[in-house]
This record gives sequence, C-alpha cells and structure tokens, in this order.
Amino acid sequence: MRRRTDIIQVLASSLFALPACGPSGFDDTAAPCASGAGDPVDLVPWLRIRASGTRPAEDHDWPREADAGASTLRDDLASNGWQPPAEEAAVLALDLQPWLGRSLSLDAIEARWEGEEPDLSVALLPGCGLGAAVELAWGDPSQPLNLGGRCAGCVELRVLGGEDTVLAALTLTSRDEDLEIPSLDLGTIEPAGELHTGSGVIEGFYGQPWSWRERQAAMVTLRRGGMDLYVYAPKDDPYHRDRWREPYPQVELDAFTVLAATARALEVELVVGVSPFIDLDPSDEDDYALLRDKLQGFAELGVGGVALLADDIELEVDVVVDGELGGLHATFADRLLADLRAEHPGMGLWFVPTVYSDERLADWEGAPAYLEALQALDPSIRVMWTGPGTFAEAMQAADLEDVRSLIGRDPTIWDNYWANDAWDLLQGRVHLDSYDGRGSDLAGAVQGVGVNPMIQGSLSRLNIGALAAWLDVPDPETDLRGRVSASTQETQLGYGLGRSQSQDALLLALLMEAFDGNGLTMPAHPRLVAAVEDLASDPADGGGELLELLAWLTTAGSRLHHSGLDSELVDELVLPTDKLRHEGLAGLWAMAALHERLAGGEGAAALEEARAELDLSAESRFVFSAGVLEDLVEAVAAVPVQDLGLAPPTALPHARPGCTVGQPMAWQPILGTPLVEAFGLPGARTVDGVIHWTPPHAGSWQVVVTARNAAGAWAWLETDLRCWPG
Repeated sequence: MRRRTDIIQVLASSLFALPACGPSGFDDTAAPCASGAGDPVDLVPWLRIRASGTRPAEDHDWPREADAGASTLRDDLASNGWQPPAEEAAVLALDLQPWLGRSLSLDAIEARWEGEEPDLSVALLPGCGLGAAVELAWGDPSQPLNLGGRCAGCVELRVLGGEDTVLAALTLTSRDEDLEIPSLDLGTIEPAGELHTGSGVIEGFYGQPWSWRERQAAMVTLRRGGMDLYVYAPKDDPYHRDRWREPYPQVELDAFTVLAATARALEVELVVGVSPFIDLDPSDEDDYALLRDKLQGFAELGVGGVALLADDIELEVDVVVDGELGGLHATFADRLLADLRAEHPGMGLWFVPTVYSDERLADWEGAPAYLEALQALDPSIRVMWTGPGTFAEAMQAADLEDVRSLIGRDPTIWDNYWANDAWDLLQGRVHLDSYDGRGSDLAGAVQGVGVNPMIQGSLSRLNIGALAAWLDVPDPETDLRGRVSASTQETQLGYGLGRSQSQDALLLALLMEAFDGNGLTMPAHPRLVAAVEDLASDPADGGGELLELLAWLTTAGSRLHHSGLDSELVDELVLPTDKLRHEGLAGLWAMAALHERLAGGEGAAALEEARAELDLSAESRFVFSAGVLEDLVEAVAAVPVQDLGLAPPTALPHARPGCTVGQPMAWQPILGTPLVEAFGLPGARTVDGVIHWTPPHAGSWQVVVTARNAAGAWAWLETDLRCWPG
C-alpha cells in the first residue's frame, strides 16, 4: 500500500480551496469553547458533511451517493458507507458551524473501516476553509483518536485508501456542557391545516430504501400536513419481496417497533407491506401460514395495518391475468384479514392489484375480469390505483369511473407523480414540482391519496408538504402556495435545526423552482428558461433578470450549506447544487461574453470559460434545465460584434473585506453604480452600491455580486469570503 504523501497536504481544505482573508494561523488553545465536562455527544447526525470525492460505481462514471457517498455516515444503515477514491488523496470535511454557529470542545473521533485501512490524519480548523490547521496523526485507524478537548469549528479527515476502503461508521464527540441536541416532542406536533384521513406517503420505490430517521421525519411532515397514512413497501427490501418467507432480523424488528411508536404518537397509521406473489402459491397452506405469522408479528409490534402487493409480478414470473387470478387474490386477502383481525380487531388491509392502472387494464384481455373478481374483497380493504398509467400526467374524478365500477368501491390513489427510481439516470432527476394536474374533484372521488415520492427521503418531505397543500386547496392553480407551504413545513420540522434562519423558507422555495419537474417532465427552472428565450430574441436588452438568476444558481450550494436546514436534506442537495453552480457560472461567463460583443470585443475567452463550465456540468448525472445554458452560450456566440458604447461598472475582485463573525461589514466590490446585488450572503442588504452583512458563523462563503448601470451595461464578480471567529 502507498504511504501518505505530500499530496494530502496539498489537498488539505480543498473543498474550500480559494485564497483566504483573515488571520494567518489558528491557535486551537485560544479558540472560544465551552467547558468539556459533560457526557459525550455524537455530533455526526447534525454536521454538514462534504467529501472531495467518492469512488464511482463499477458500472457507471458517477458514484451512487445513497450507497457510497459521505452522507451515508448518518443514515443508520449498516450496509453502506463512504467509499473514498481509490489510491487518491481525499478529504472528508465535518463542518460544525452551520448547525451551532461556534467552535466546540472536541473529545474524540472514532471510525469503523472495512476493506483496506487507509493512511489517515485529522486536521482541526476554526471553520471549514480557514487558514492553517492543527494536524494530528491517526496512526491506528481501528482505534479512537483522542482530541483532548481541542476547539474546532471544522474537522477534516485526510484519507489515502485502497480499492476496497470503506468508511462504514463515524462518530465525533463533544463534552460541552451547554451543548443541546435538537429533539422533537412528538406530542406537541399538530396539523397546520385540515385533516386528510387516508392520505399520505408510500415508500414503494425501487432502489436504496429510506433510513429509519427519514421515515420518522416523514411522519412528522405527514402530521403537520394533516395526513395519517404511511405505507412501508420498498421494493429492494429483501424481506418485503424477494425473501418474504424469511423473518426480519431482530435489529430491523426493533426499528419497526420504534417507528410504530412514533406513528402512534403522531396519530399516523403505519402500514407494513409485503409482496409475496412472485412465488407464493395461494393454495399452499405452508406459504399462507408463513405470511400470516409474519404479519401477525408486525401487529404485535403495534403496526396499524398491512398491505398485500401483487404489482409487477409479471416482470419476474409468467402469469395469466384473468378472473381466476383476481379470485385467488381476493380469497387470499380476505382470509388473511380475517385471521389478523381475530387477534388484532383494528387491523386494516391495503391491496395493490396486478392490474393497477388504466394502461394495464387495456394491455391484458383478462384484466377487466381480474378487477371484477376483486369485488369479493372485504368492503374495508382499500384497493390502490395509479390512475391512467404508472405515471399520470393528469387525473380527475372522471378518470376513475371504470375502475370504480369494476372493483365496486372507491380506490385509494397510489401516485407516482414524483417518483425517480428504477434506474440510475432517473435517480439523477430531482422532482420538486408542486402537485399539479390533479382535478379539484379528485380528492372527493377516492378513499385517499398516497404518493410514492423520490428515492431521496429528506427531499421527499417537500413532496409530502406539496401534497398537503393541494389537499387543503385542491386547485391546479395553487402552484406558488404549494411551494411556500412545503417550504414552511420543512423549516419548522426540527430535525437538525441548530439556528434556523428566516431566509430558509425562501431558499427552499427557490430550490423547488429550480428543480420544477415530475416523473413525466424533466426538471427545469421556468423563469430561467423564459429569461434565456427573452435574451435570445433581444440580446441588447441584457437578459432582464437573467444575470441575477444565474448568480443565485451559482451560490445556491454555498447558501444551502450555511443554512439552518436539516442536515440530511442538505446532503441530498449537495450534488444537485454542484450542478447548479457549474450551470450558473457557464451562464455568467456567457453574459460576460455578450457584454464584450456588444462593446466591440470578441468575448472569446469568456465563451471558452462558459464552455468549460458546461463540460464540468456534463460530468454530473443530475438534470437541470437540460440544454438551456448550452442554448444561451451558442446564442451569445452568434450575436454580431458591435459597439453599442456599453461601459461596464468597474469590478474590484481583490478588494475583499475582513470578515469576522458577529461584526457588521460594509463592502463596495463594484464602483460606478448603486444597482448592486449580492448573492450567497443570507440577510445581506445593499445601500447605494455598498453591501452590508453580519456573518452569523465562521467558514467560507461563496459570493456572486452583480451590477447594472443606468446605461444598460452590466458586470459581475465571483469570490469567496472567509469569515473568522470573533
């Protein structure tokens, strides 16, 4: 194995590798910290975690972040962990500042490595990206490293691993006596609007299932939105589908027990699903007894209902879909419900038929007879239906007339509107559209609406909030209201909020707009698309709001990192906002080139920078307004060179101010105009071209400043502010 070389020293702080402003060194003994005499508290669930790189999956050019990314260190799943790049120096940065806003006295760091142990050292900094650090050798990675109460606002693990090195678990402890971990009093959480019984979320996708913490957080969002249904049915849980005959391991049953208690406290009905029909023989008594006993066990844990799923079985076995199959399914489900209720009278049962959409109803000759046979189901059993297709662009009450007639009851909607599972590239689509295309009469024609959202569990809480907003006001024109409602619920959630900021709701609303998409439409930023089209039709206009939109996109990731939002939600947006950064910079360079071409220059260097950023963007599998920034660059390149007498405001990129936490600063980075805006600094305001801002905590903040003057010229600059503890 290679030993750690100077390349690790070069890579130190590479996650924030821009020139620093402020003190030249860091005296860890002088940093302000509380006393370290309390009980040790693990900080990892609440930190910002960033990695300089992750090993790509074997069959792709990108890593699967849910399986191998840095965020897996807090997902409470033993089956995955961070996979650093093989034989390359890497940095794992743990940022304490956004959560708490100060340095902490650190007790110890402990890691569990699988595969080849790495060469390893630990650096302590006052904030991520700030100056020189105290570096500690970690000679034996299998043993905890005593940090001796040293103060830090950021911890960097500098790693050189092998082909199979995996960081499977990590703890970082503090003994600060005044350290308060965010917690939820479930009994105090009340619905923010109307109650919507029978509606909620279905964890029913393919791919990495959600973590237990994500499920609990989803239930909190359900409760806030007045919904009461959580169906557990992830396709890739082996004990749910492929190995349904086997009992769950005890550690999983313990987790179900906690989840069931959470559901009861929040008045949410937890429904545990099983999908046995790939190889279950309905006439086999042994098969029946195995399934009955397994589900009886869940009832004894406090689970409120069970779901029996017969969907997609034709993908794995030959099956004839007809009335006989429907009759077998109905008889089996009725018998199962009766046996469960004999021991637990309150149990409910949900059934997902093999024919679960109008599309499937048309595909199989025997499908109508199959659905008619389901009329034999106990009247209390809820039959789930996805609508016109597996994905439904639109749905209203009239679309359900056929299925209602065939099954003899109102269905419960299983809506895949936001789903992004199935394959890797689809998982690269973040769907944050509001709940559109559903008629205002739909809610009254069904027993409930359950959404099967994204594979990203924390982001899916925004989907759940958007569903709640629609259920409160089932109107397809409530797009903005849906966004704001979802955002507000998330900021009130309480998971990981150390210092909630008033701008967080607006930040989430803007991110939802940036990834405005669903299972049938590619994520796209509607205002950006319109602004690019406007500029292409009238380049001399300067793009209207386009410059400011691009500046916001460029700084969105930094702004998110420094927000008070849930750490897991931030995790899931790290790579998508990296995409936004490259797209935003490509657009800003295109705007620079446009200004040059309208002032008599070629803009060749700026266009080259723009295309370089687009190349970096193309390395990401995440989708954002596909082709729009490419269109902008090419439209600018086609603008004839002409001299309109545009003299841009004067940018001063090196005139960065000192930046100290808690101390107001005034900064005039662009001269010659009062029309200046700063992006990336929460709460900043501009007066007569001077930016006023007070840093809330230490660290490196990415900033874009835009300016326009009365003559119609424009300019921008990008920099970073390194803000030091007071």
